[in-house]
Amino acid sequence: MDHFKWGARFFKINEELFGKYKGVTSQDELKKIQEKYINDELERKQKRKESDGLSDFNEEMDKKNKKNKNKKDEDNKDNDDINNDENENEDKKEDEKEKENENEDNENNEEENSKGEDDEEEEE
Repeated sequence: MDHFKWGARFFKINEELFGKYKGVTSQDELKKIQEKYINDELERKQKRKESDGLSDFNEEMDKKNKKNKNKKDEDNKDNDDINNDENENEDKKEDEKEKENENEDNENNEEENSKGEDDEEEEE
């Protein structure tokens, strides 16, 4: 392997697998070790891919959740403003009704007073 630049590194990278091959006594054992190694590697890659994908997915979901929360906060603020305006309008209407009732009471009192005065004049 000295003829290749990567020769020494090849043994280091495959050290674990070569260690497993040492005790092999048949071709069937060798195939089982290879299949297990390949399946384990594929599973590790898949998990890594999923975790990378999940972290990307989680980041994206966090962004969407923050955006939705901000929108909800804005909507709630708008609703509060609307409710405050409605409450102010209701308060104004109640004030106007009270004033109308006071005016009607005053008019009624004036009419009664003027009738009372008319009655007194007639009696004299």
